[in-house]
Amino acid sequence: MKHPIDQYLERYAEPEARDRQRLNKRFRHVVVIPAYDEPVEFAREMLSTLGPNVLMIVVVNVPDNINPRSPMYQRSRRLLQHLSAPNLLTVDRVNQPIPKNQGVGLARKIGADAALGYIRDGTIDEPYIYSVDADVQLPNGYIPSIPRTEGAYLYSYRHVSTDPEVLRRAELYELHMRHYVAGLRLAGSPYAFHTLGSTISVSATAYAQVRGFPRRDAAEDFYFLNKLCKVSKIHLLGS
Repeated sequence: MKHPIDQYLERYAEPEARDRQRLNKRFRHVVVIPAYDEPVEFAREMLSTLGPNVLMIVVVNVPDNINPRSPMYQRSRRLLQHLSAPNLLTVDRVNQPIPKNQGVGLARKIGADAALGYIRDGTIDEPYIYSVDADVQLPNGYIPSIPRTEGAYLYSYRHVSTDPEVLRRAELYELHMRHYVAGLRLAGSPYAFHTLGSTISVSATAYAQVRGFPRRDAAEDFYFLNKLCKVSKIHLLGS
């Protein structure tokens, strides 16, 4: 019987995974970032935090209903043109836009599928896919020493902003989410965890078992973790 990863890559992976660029260097870890209408500075900051032993796969994308003259489209094109680093791999879904109803879910899946392929062929040493967003500020030591167990690891988080009013609103929203999860935990629910795409690390085998991220324009992280919870374990990482 075929390994779940091989089965997934053959049957369910996006074309970008099967046709992925061959790399002439090995990396220890791999991080996947969907990017739409983002400044190029985000990549420089993340590269600096992650270091040279981490492959960063950035899926630069736009929806297929976007006006090519719009500022969002133009910023995405500029990002695509200016992303360059020895440990950065760019996937172009600007010239081939993503269906509007598949949005960030498909973008995240494209990057994670490619990461899975690199893990399987030995380009990546550690069998985990790290999922973050372009607007995240990663702390030093973001990739911890975690045991080689199957399932997903969820990071703790907090919202930050230099704008006091934006921060106040973000903290109220965060409080609502934490209250909701605390209620689930109190009720003994197996789903007592936050479902944020930017806080997930998943083992390669578990990712393949649930057939990757759903192709959805929102809540792909919620549905992904709910599927994963049924077949593997969700581990919560401390601060």
